[in-house]
Amino acid sequence: MNTDGLNKWLTLVANLGVIAGIIFLAVEIQQSNQIAMAANEISIRENYGSVNELIAGNRDISGILNKARDADTTLTDTDREMASGFVARMFNIWFASERAYDLGMVSRAALDIALDDLRWHYETYPGLRFAIREHVGAYSANTQTEVNRVAADLLGNP
Repeated sequence: MNTDGLNKWLTLVANLGVIAGIIFLAVEIQQSNQIAMAANEISIRENYGSVNELIAGNRDISGILNKARDADTTLTDTDREMASGFVARMFNIWFASERAYDLGMVSRAALDIALDDLRWHYETYPGLRFAIREHVGAYSANTQTEVNRVAADLLGNP
């Protein structure tokens, strides 16, 4: 075999090695992206878990939520402020879920869960609708979000 033929074979082997390396790198990147998405979705779930722990461990909040199951409930000024803070916390989770989805950091399912959670809170706690109304459009950066649109639709706002 002459030197020219050997160079061609070595070039072919080197090119195959480069292609194999690129394929390996692509697989590694895909796995890293999946791990990152799972971690982000777990983080969002941990936020929901923190809210559940707040409700379970705080009689004031759980009492307000219990009252809020009735649309005709009367809340004290302090209760209304706590309820508004609770709803703000929920909006933060819902907006974070949407932002993470927009950036490709979580699946559409994670955003759909957030939107379903918003609808669930609206239906389950009609006494909190005043606070939902306060937070819809409260921040101009969020007015064009899907979360804001769903909340506005629930409230009957176009």
